[in-house]
Amino acid sequence: MKTEALCLFLESQTYGMLVNPAMEMWQFGPEGIFNIWESERITGSPKNSAYLRMV
Repeated sequence: MKTEALCLFLESQTYGMLVNPAMEMWQFGPEGIFNIWESERITGSPKNSAYLRMV
């Protein structure tokens, strides 16, 4: 189960944003990044997260 979640995260748009230094996603911390990924999983887009709507 953990491996499946890791694979899903590594293939996500959220992960792509996280590894892009220009996005500075590290500023959101683990809770924020999880929220962004969760929003992506539920709605199909990480941009629907409250964390990214505030930016």
